[in-house]
Amino acid sequence: MYSLDWRAGVASKAIDFISKKIPVDKSKIVVMGYSEGSQVAPHVAEINKKVTHVVSIVGNAMPQFYDFLTSVRSDVKTNKMSAVEGQKVIDSLYLEFEKILADPLSIQKKWYGETYLKWSSFNQKSPLENMLELNIPILYIAAGKDDNQPIFGMDYAKLEFIRKRKNNLTYKVYPNSNHYFQDQTVEGNNSKADRIDEVHQFAMDWINSVKSKK
Repeated sequence: MYSLDWRAGVASKAIDFISKKIPVDKSKIVVMGYSEGSQVAPHVAEINKKVTHVVSIVGNAMPQFYDFLTSVRSDVKTNKMSAVEGQKVIDSLYLEFEKILADPLSIQKKWYGETYLKWSSFNQKSPLENMLELNIPILYIAAGKDDNQPIFGMDYAKLEFIRKRKNNLTYKVYPNSNHYFQDQTVEGNNSKADRIDEVHQFAMDWINSVKSKK
Protein backbone atom coordinates (compact mmCIF):
# COMPACT_ATOMS: atom_id res chain seq x y z
CA MET A 1 0.00 0.00 0.00
CA TYR A 2 1.04 3.59 -0.67
CA SER A 3 3.40 4.93 1.98
CA LEU A 4 6.76 6.64 2.34
CA ASP A 5 8.52 3.30 2.78
CA TRP A 6 6.77 1.88 -0.30
CA ARG A 7 7.74 4.84 -2.49
CA ALA A 8 11.34 4.90 -1.26
CA GLY A 9 11.62 1.12 -1.48
CA VAL A 10 10.43 1.01 -5.10
CA ALA A 11 12.90 3.74 -6.07
CA SER A 12 15.71 1.93 -4.28
CA LYS A 13 14.93 -1.33 -6.10
CA ALA A 14 14.88 0.54 -9.41
CA ILE A 15 18.36 1.89 -8.70
CA ASP A 16 19.62 -1.62 -7.88
CA PHE A 17 18.01 -3.09 -11.00
CA ILE A 18 19.33 -0.44 -13.39
CA SER A 19 22.80 -0.58 -11.83
CA LYS A 20 22.97 -4.30 -12.62
CA LYS A 21 21.53 -4.09 -16.13
CA ILE A 22 23.41 -1.16 -17.65
CA PRO A 23 26.79 0.47 -17.05
CA VAL A 24 26.30 3.54 -14.87
CA ASP A 25 28.62 6.20 -13.53
CA LYS A 26 28.69 5.14 -9.90
CA SER A 27 29.99 8.56 -8.90
CA LYS A 28 26.70 10.12 -9.97
CA ILE A 29 23.70 8.10 -8.85
CA VAL A 30 21.18 10.83 -8.19
CA VAL A 31 17.76 10.75 -6.55
CA MET A 32 15.60 13.72 -7.54
CA GLY A 33 12.16 14.41 -6.09
CA TYR A 34 9.59 17.14 -6.69
CA SER A 35 6.92 18.23 -4.18
CA GLU A 36 5.99 15.11 -2.16
CA GLY A 37 8.71 13.28 -4.07
CA SER A 38 11.13 15.78 -2.57
CA GLN A 39 10.25 14.34 0.83
CA VAL A 40 10.85 10.81 -0.46
CA ALA A 41 14.27 11.42 -2.02
CA PRO A 42 16.30 11.72 1.23
CA HIS A 43 14.76 8.48 2.50
CA VAL A 44 15.81 6.69 -0.69
CA ALA A 45 19.38 7.82 -0.06
CA GLU A 46 19.10 6.63 3.52
CA ILE A 47 18.23 3.07 2.52
CA ASN A 48 20.32 2.77 -0.66
CA LYS A 49 23.99 3.56 -0.19
CA LYS A 50 24.57 3.62 -3.95
CA VAL A 51 23.01 7.09 -4.04
CA THR A 52 25.66 9.82 -4.30
CA HIS A 53 23.53 12.98 -4.66
CA VAL A 54 20.04 14.07 -3.59
CA VAL A 55 18.01 16.80 -5.29
CA SER A 56 14.85 17.85 -3.43
CA ILE A 57 12.63 20.42 -5.15
CA VAL A 58 9.77 22.33 -3.44
CA GLY A 59 9.09 19.80 -0.71
CA ASN A 60 8.69 20.83 2.91
CA ALA A 61 11.35 19.68 5.36
CA MET A 62 8.77 19.40 8.11
CA PRO A 63 6.23 16.57 8.64
CA GLN A 64 3.25 16.86 6.29
CA PHE A 65 0.91 17.55 9.20
CA TYR A 66 2.75 20.81 9.75
CA ASP A 67 1.52 22.09 6.36
CA PHE A 68 -2.08 21.98 7.62
CA LEU A 69 -1.18 24.01 10.69
CA THR A 70 0.72 26.69 8.79
CA SER A 71 -2.09 26.93 6.23
CA VAL A 72 -4.61 27.76 8.95
CA ARG A 73 -2.28 30.24 10.64
CA SER A 74 -1.75 31.91 7.26
CA ASP A 75 -5.52 32.16 6.71
CA VAL A 76 -5.86 33.86 10.09
CA LYS A 77 -3.01 36.22 9.29
CA THR A 78 -4.63 37.24 5.98
CA ASN A 79 -8.08 37.59 7.59
CA LYS A 80 -9.60 34.67 5.69
CA MET A 81 -10.84 33.45 9.07
CA SER A 82 -10.91 34.86 12.56
CA ALA A 83 -8.28 33.96 15.15
CA VAL A 84 -10.91 32.11 17.20
CA GLU A 85 -12.10 30.12 14.18
CA GLY A 86 -8.51 29.36 13.27
CA GLN A 87 -7.71 28.03 16.72
CA LYS A 88 -10.76 25.77 16.61
CA VAL A 89 -9.51 24.32 13.33
CA ILE A 90 -6.00 23.87 14.75
CA ASP A 91 -7.36 22.06 17.81
CA SER A 92 -9.46 19.78 15.59
CA LEU A 93 -6.39 19.01 13.47
CA TYR A 94 -4.41 17.93 16.53
CA LEU A 95 -7.20 15.50 17.40
CA GLU A 96 -7.08 14.04 13.87
CA PHE A 97 -3.30 13.69 14.02
CA GLU A 98 -3.58 11.83 17.32
CA LYS A 99 -6.16 9.45 15.82
CA ILE A 100 -3.95 8.70 12.83
CA LEU A 101 -0.81 8.07 14.87
CA ALA A 102 -2.77 5.89 17.31
CA ASP A 103 -3.58 3.52 14.43
CA PRO A 104 -0.68 4.16 12.04
CA LEU A 105 -0.90 0.99 9.93
CA SER A 106 -4.59 1.17 9.09
CA ILE A 107 -5.45 1.01 5.40
CA GLN A 108 -9.20 1.06 6.09
CA LYS A 109 -9.33 4.37 7.92
CA LYS A 110 -8.78 7.47 5.81
CA TRP A 111 -8.30 11.19 6.21
CA TYR A 112 -8.51 13.59 3.27
CA GLY A 113 -8.80 10.60 0.96
CA GLU A 114 -5.53 8.98 2.08
CA THR A 115 -5.04 6.03 4.42
CA TYR A 116 -3.78 6.39 7.96
CA LEU A 117 -0.79 4.32 6.79
CA LYS A 118 0.11 6.95 4.22
CA TRP A 119 -0.22 9.84 6.63
CA SER A 120 1.64 8.17 9.47
CA SER A 121 4.49 7.08 7.21
CA PHE A 122 5.11 10.66 6.07
CA ASN A 123 4.88 12.04 9.61
CA GLN A 124 6.66 9.62 11.93
CA LYS A 125 9.98 11.10 10.83
CA SER A 126 10.46 14.42 9.07
CA PRO A 127 12.31 14.84 5.75
CA LEU A 128 14.68 17.14 7.63
CA GLU A 129 15.63 14.34 10.02
CA ASN A 130 16.38 12.12 7.02
CA MET A 131 18.41 14.89 5.37
CA LEU A 132 20.49 15.51 8.48
CA GLU A 133 21.51 11.86 8.61
CA LEU A 134 23.03 12.08 5.12
CA ASN A 135 26.61 13.11 4.43
CA ILE A 136 26.31 13.11 0.64
CA PRO A 137 25.63 16.35 -1.29
CA ILE A 138 22.03 17.59 -1.13
CA LEU A 139 20.52 20.27 -3.35
CA TYR A 140 17.39 21.80 -1.87
CA ILE A 141 15.39 24.10 -4.16
CA ALA A 142 12.56 26.29 -2.85
CA ALA A 143 10.07 28.75 -4.32
CA GLY A 144 9.53 31.96 -2.37
CA LYS A 145 5.85 32.34 -3.29
CA ASP A 146 4.91 28.67 -3.05
CA ASP A 147 1.40 28.26 -1.63
CA ASN A 148 1.54 24.45 -1.85
CA GLN A 149 4.72 24.02 0.17
CA PRO A 150 5.38 27.24 2.13
CA ILE A 151 9.03 28.14 2.31
CA PHE A 152 9.22 28.50 6.12
CA GLY A 153 10.05 24.85 6.72
CA MET A 154 12.68 24.88 3.99
CA ASP A 155 14.33 27.95 5.49
CA TYR A 156 14.40 26.08 8.80
CA ALA A 157 16.18 23.15 7.12
CA LYS A 158 19.00 25.46 6.03
CA LEU A 159 19.19 26.86 9.56
CA GLU A 160 19.45 23.35 11.04
CA PHE A 161 22.32 22.44 8.72
CA ILE A 162 24.14 25.59 9.83
CA ARG A 163 23.35 24.85 13.47
CA LYS A 164 24.62 21.27 13.16
CA ARG A 165 27.71 22.53 11.30
CA LYS A 166 26.94 20.34 8.32
CA ASN A 167 28.11 21.70 4.96
CA ASN A 168 26.59 19.21 2.52
CA LEU A 169 23.41 21.20 1.78
CA THR A 170 23.10 23.64 -1.11
CA TYR A 171 19.98 25.78 -0.67
CA LYS A 172 18.66 27.60 -3.74
CA VAL A 173 15.60 29.87 -3.60
CA TYR A 174 13.64 31.33 -6.50
CA PRO A 175 12.08 34.26 -4.59
CA ASN A 176 9.23 35.16 -6.97
CA SER A 177 8.25 31.66 -8.08
CA ASN A 178 5.18 29.62 -7.21
CA HIS A 179 5.12 25.84 -6.71
CA TYR A 180 5.52 25.30 -10.46
CA PHE A 181 8.35 27.85 -10.82
CA GLN A 182 6.25 30.44 -12.57
CA ASP A 183 7.13 34.05 -11.80
CA GLN A 184 4.57 36.82 -11.96
CA THR A 185 6.14 39.21 -14.46
CA VAL A 186 4.12 42.36 -13.85
CA GLU A 187 2.29 43.30 -10.67
CA GLY A 188 -1.44 42.92 -11.24
CA ASN A 189 -0.89 41.05 -14.50
CA ASN A 190 -1.68 37.34 -14.80
CA SER A 191 1.12 36.63 -17.28
CA LYS A 192 3.74 34.26 -15.91
CA ALA A 193 7.40 33.60 -16.67
CA ASP A 194 8.05 29.86 -16.57
CA ARG A 195 11.42 29.09 -14.97
CA ILE A 196 11.19 25.30 -14.65
CA ASP A 197 13.79 24.67 -17.38
CA GLU A 198 16.15 27.04 -15.58
CA VAL A 199 15.57 25.11 -12.34
CA HIS A 200 16.33 21.79 -14.02
CA GLN A 201 19.46 23.21 -15.64
CA PHE A 202 20.64 24.55 -12.29
CA ALA A 203 20.18 21.07 -10.80
CA MET A 204 22.09 19.40 -13.65
CA ASP A 205 24.95 21.90 -13.38
CA TRP A 206 25.08 21.30 -9.63
CA ILE A 207 25.18 17.52 -10.09
CA ASN A 208 28.05 17.82 -12.56
CA SER A 209 30.06 20.24 -10.42
CA VAL A 210 29.63 18.82 -6.92
CA LYS A 211 31.48 15.63 -6.13
CA SER A 212 30.27 13.16 -3.56
CA LYS A 213 32.66 12.17 -0.79
CA LYS A 214 31.87 8.51 -1.42
